[in-house]
Amino acid sequence: MGVYKQRPEMVDGSAIFFKTDRFRLVEYHGFDYNALVSDSDDRNNMYARHYFKNNVGIFALLEFTSSTEQKQQILVATTHTYWDPQYSDLKVRQAHMLLQEIEKFLGEFSDKTPIVVAGDFNSEPSSAVYQLYSQGRVSGSHSDMLHWPADQEFSQNFLLKSAYAALGEPATNCTPWFKGAIDYIWYSSAKLELSSLLDMLSSDQPLPSADFSSDHAALCCELNFKSP
Repeated sequence: MGVYKQRPEMVDGSAIFFKTDRFRLVEYHGFDYNALVSDSDDRNNMYARHYFKNNVGIFALLEFTSSTEQKQQILVATTHTYWDPQYSDLKVRQAHMLLQEIEKFLGEFSDKTPIVVAGDFNSEPSSAVYQLYSQGRVSGSHSDMLHWPADQEFSQNFLLKSAYAALGEPATNCTPWFKGAIDYIWYSSAKLELSSLLDMLSSDQPLPSADFSSDHAALCCELNFKSP
């Protein structure tokens, strides 16, 4: 079973699929970043149009159906942030909005519900997006924060860890003109632990190819709940 959010005025979007013999869908929420900017204080900002790029995010609250104890839930989210390197501050804004929407949805359960956020963030490990997710905050003085005051800070309250940090963030996009890590699986490090990872393709193998139809390598990991 899956849930899907289509991009405004586009034919593609973002989706989350799950096994119905393992999980029950409690609720899901899809949103477009254009609407969030329109509803925020940024609507009167001269840079507001800078953010209207028709990207979306979606998350699903899932409950394990096999649990005999108190029902265990997990929130899974995904997004595809804007691609253009000239809009590095936009990527941070979108990545931050996603976590804000999750926190608003979970409310008082934000500290209790583990989350997994996977997607194409179009941002390398040196980026402000990576710093925001891995360290919890990023300053407006970061070189990616093009139009933001140096004294403004973005922060988030989830303790997140990248699954592929264990392998040094290998390249996930391997085209003849670019090789780099821009896709990630982030998880709540206080609640979940990494048990296995899918090996990455060699960065010497250009994508797409006859064997792999995408220019992005697949990411896959196994996560377990930490013992109480």
